[in-house]
Amino acid sequence: MQLPVLQSQFLLNPAITYLNFGSFGACPKPIFDDYQHWQRELEFEPVQFITVNGLNYLQQSRQALSAYVHCDADDVVYTTNPSYGINIIAKSFPLSPGDEILSTNLEYGACDRTWSYYCKKAGAKYVRQPITLPVTSREAFVEDFFKGLSPYTRPFLSAISPAPPHLYYPSRRSATSLSKKDSSPSSTGLMPPAMSPWTSPTFGQIYTRGLPING
Repeated sequence: MQLPVLQSQFLLNPAITYLNFGSFGACPKPIFDDYQHWQRELEFEPVQFITVNGLNYLQQSRQALSAYVHCDADDVVYTTNPSYGINIIAKSFPLSPGDEILSTNLEYGACDRTWSYYCKKAGAKYVRQPITLPVTSREAFVEDFFKGLSPYTRPFLSAISPAPPHLYYPSRRSATSLSKKDSSPSSTGLMPPAMSPWTSPTFGQIYTRGLPING
């Protein structure tokens, strides 16, 4: 899509070149219009929407999303934002003294702080494995990543989408490699369903925190 055509899909000030969709993105016009539709329905009959209709809509949404990523609808949980979701996962993840959580030095800052906090609290270690830039291939990324693997590494991959949003983590290949090492990988990610075709792995556990379309 050409830039002028893409720009016309947003309500942004045309005098501003807006690049910060990672922190505070704007909705495309069709998404914004649909959002207004739901807002009007809420305002039209708030109690019915909050106690009945809204719950049904959320169930329909989970069913549609689960079909897209090939998982059970009951395994889809909506949270306020990705940071909220990763806090739920990290807080409930069983860590023991000496355990290691393996991530990269490209991880999203909020995730770094969350895992660092819970690892420190449990006496575990959060490993930010350096990744060589530019990433030239998936194989090179996986090779760099596994240099951080140790006998104390919990089977957990805390990185699908890194802080630089233009990079794509080969998470499935990394997780598959973990499974071949007699581990059961769990992973967290930021935007994989939106960035590429995505299917929940058939091995281990996967926690995927996804951003809404407006970031």
